[in-house]
Amino acid sequence: MSFNAVNSMYYQHAIDVVTSMGPSYKGPNLHAIHGYYLAKAVDEVKIYVETYREIWKKTGCTLMADGWTDQKRRTLINFLVYCLKGTVFFLKLWMYQMSQRLLDCCISCLNRLFCMLG
Repeated sequence: MSFNAVNSMYYQHAIDVVTSMGPSYKGPNLHAIHGYYLAKAVDEVKIYVETYREIWKKTGCTLMADGWTDQKRRTLINFLVYCLKGTVFFLKLWMYQMSQRLLDCCISCLNRLFCMLG
């Protein structure tokens, strides 16, 4: 967890809720967090993003990309989708084998994205 979490407006509320449980409260174990709670959070996000997809179908959307290269010279491209409701992260692509066929690779990736967007 980032140290900047303490700057969140929800930080103190979270601390208050946890401490209100009392000293005998036992938090969930690693298996529960990694398994059940993570799967539940993923399902909630999928449902939330589905509400955006409905808007994409009605009003359209804009596909945005943000790319950068890490210290090992690997290129990462993040794709986000903007619509009237807001912007959501859609997909990340690591472009491992960049070569002279870059244009073919980009076209292939865009085709995949458009199929996924619907």
